[in-house]
Amino acid sequence: MERSERIIEVSELLNDDEINQILLSSFAIKTPIKANYWESETHYKLFFDGGGTLAINLKSGKAVFESIRPRRVFKEFNRLHLNEAKNNWIIFSDMYAGLLLFLSISGLFMVKGKYSALGWRKSWLVITGGVIPLVYIFMLA
Repeated sequence: MERSERIIEVSELLNDDEINQILLSSFAIKTPIKANYWESETHYKLFFDGGGTLAINLKSGKAVFESIRPRRVFKEFNRLHLNEAKNNWIIFSDMYAGLLLFLSISGLFMVKGKYSALGWRKSWLVITGGVIPLVYIFMLA
């Protein structure tokens, strides 16, 4: 994240387009404006297509420009999180869920004897762990 601050003299009597031009020229910004709005009578804010913001307090003249550079790894994880990959990601996640189910069920039978999860004392934990997701699924259906 990049942040830069400057003191800029801007009159409150100017219209939005004139304020935009003053702000863009003072920070040498070439990115198109996506949106703008007044937070209050003295606070004005611009949003840019590339993800940056520019805010100014007209009383103090303090203007702050913040821009965010996309980080490669986090951008890809966010893409998967938002399910923008669609079908391929759904297939992969379903296969992964199936493997996790196999791992958890096979783990029940790996330990034998006194420490087994299928013993008399621990069986209620196994039953509870199965019933809670089933109740959740059937309540959504």
